[in-house]
Amino acid sequence: MLTLFARDDKTKIIKMRRMTMVETNQKGQTAIILAVLVLAVILTIGLGFSALVLNQIKTMRAVGFSAEALYAADAGAEKCLYQVRQEIESECGAAGGGTTSMQLSNDASFIATKTASPLINSLGRYQTASRKIELSWTE
Repeated sequence: MLTLFARDDKTKIIKMRRMTMVETNQKGQTAIILAVLVLAVILTIGLGFSALVLNQIKTMRAVGFSAEALYAADAGAEKCLYQVRQEIESECGAAGGGTTSMQLSNDASFIATKTASPLINSLGRYQTASRKIELSWTE
């Protein structure tokens, strides 16, 4: 703040104007700091919320992949069981057991294996998910 030592009225007016400008500038700085803090809090809350939403989307996608993998495993078990019931002497229908596999049209795949006992294990895969089905029966 500039201090002038003069006795006329003009000097006092100049001094008062300069004080007002200094006070106004300080109020503006406080407002800017508060605005930045409020924006930082809003940004933090927004990023936290978006992280939760993205995690839920990822989980829901994995559930869909899991269902596709289960359907692929079921298809493998059914194919292997069909070969056994029809006594087809290849893949799963072989006397000592066997394995069949296939890549499906939706990019899912399965590997089904029959052991010598009446037991079929089928593993289905789709994207990042894999599911296994075990099928047994009495003859």
